This record gives sequence, C-alpha cells and structure tokens, in this order.
Amino acid sequence: MVDIIIVGAGFTGLIAGALLSRKYKVVIFDQNNFIGGRAATRTPKEWGWTDRTDYSIDFGHHVFAMNNYLELVLDLVGAKRYFNFKLVKMPYFYKNGKLHKPPVGILEQLRAYPWISFRAKLQLRKFLKYVKKVSFSEVIEKWAYRPLNDLYDEFDFDENARELFTDGFSAGYQTLNDPTKNSAGDLILCMKAYLKGIRKYKTTLFSAEGGVGKIAEALAKVIHQNGGEMKLNTRVSQIIVKNNKAVAVKAEDKNLRGKKNIICSTSVFSARSNRGRQNSTRF
Repeated sequence: MVDIIIVGAGFTGLIAGALLSRKYKVVIFDQNNFIGGRAATRTPKEWGWTDRTDYSIDFGHHVFAMNNYLELVLDLVGAKRYFNFKLVKMPYFYKNGKLHKPPVGILEQLRAYPWISFRAKLQLRKFLKYVKKVSFSEVIEKWAYRPLNDLYDEFDFDENARELFTDGFSAGYQTLNDPTKNSAGDLILCMKAYLKGIRKYKTTLFSAEGGVGKIAEALAKVIHQNGGEMKLNTRVSQIIVKNNKAVAVKAEDKNLRGKKNIICSTSVFSARSNRGRQNSTRF
C-alpha cells in the first residue's frame, strides 16, 4: 500500500506528485511509455505523425507565464535546477497591417495600440491599477464566476479594448475566445502575473531549453528523489470506490490501495459506473 496514487503523468499528475511526494509515498500510473502527456517533447515519429526523427515537437504549450502557478511550483519543489530555464522576449502581434510590440512602461502603454482612443487607454490604466491592488479573496468572491463582459462593462471598455483583452487572454492563457464564457476572475489573476513578470523580468514568458518535455522530466526527477514511483505503460482500468471514496485502483489485474488519496488527472477519459455495483468506476 502507498499513501497516494495518481492516475496520469501529464503536467497535472507530475505537479501533484512533486508536491505530495515531499511528505507522502506517491506512485503515478500512465498508460503511455513516456511522461508529460500533452506536455511532452517528442519527434514526429514518436508522436506517430511521420517518419521524421531529426527534430522534436512540443505537443501542447511551449511557453508559459512568469510568476504564475507553474513557476511557483517549480520553485517550491526545486525542479528548476534540473532544466535550463529560459526567458522569452515578448512576442509582437499583428493588427491592421502592422506588427505591434506589447507595451512595458507607462509611456509605452500610452503610445501603443494606435487604433485605441486615448480615453480608452485611460480606462485600461484604471483597470490595471485595480488589478495590482485587488486581493485574491475579492477576485474569487466578486469575479470568479462572472464572465469577461461583466468586467468590461464595469470598467467601461470600448469595443477595441474588449477585443484586445479577449484575444490576448485567449491566446496567452486560455483556449476559449468568448467573453460570455471566459472567467473575469481568471483574467484578473493572469493579469496580476503578467504585471509582476513585466516589472521583474521585462517579459512575461519563459520556456525550457529543449522543449516543454524538459519541465516534465524535471518534475519526474523530483518525484523519484523524494522516493516516489512512476509506472509507465501501465493502464489503470478501474478505480475502486467504497462509501463514495476512492480507495484503490486496478492495473494489470492487480489492486493497489491508496492509504490517503487517489487523484485522477487524465486529460481525456470516459467513465461509467456499473449499475448494480456501486463500488467501482471503469475506464
């Protein structure tokens, strides 16, 4: 028996494992023969796309926000020492036939985005001041479950300002480009991280030399050094539930109990409860 069982060796599972293995005995299962899930760096042949093996590709994100949750965890568990942490210069973006540089200082903010009126820029400045001062508890209580449009209305954003934040937010932090569905709270918290990164590094982005898979490998190394285990090529076919609590997993026809907890961090799965049997969930 181990303390904690984690199903899935993607970023979520690896981060949970790196944090929890500092105190508990952790084992991570993954049906793949590699770690990282969508946060892996592999050749096109390894991904099953072509026969090319002369270069590698990040399947998912390849740059990340400074001063955000991932960097916090990497510092907390000591994973940064196991890969080459690289700052990435702020990327330009294309609008109205021209390339534009995201502003850093106050003067740049006022001069940037020529299609946005001066009045609208003042409203944006007002919003950014609010972002700096607002507490985490207020963000959660007031904005976490409200859409971006509510936030835009409160700060009197015009159409161009709304487009700037919606497109920038979805490109940098989300995959959804819909101000009626994206969380206003998420945007505020992401902007907090953005502003801290600008102040500290003059950029908001970082990556790993050699690809995002190097970060996954660093987290796995932390887990191993803490006494945790990684079981790859091992599919968890069942999570055993008793009294509404997950107590064990079934893998390779063997049951393994989790003394403390079981975490399922698979990215895409289908689960069904067997009718008449309330003690198991199969995948």
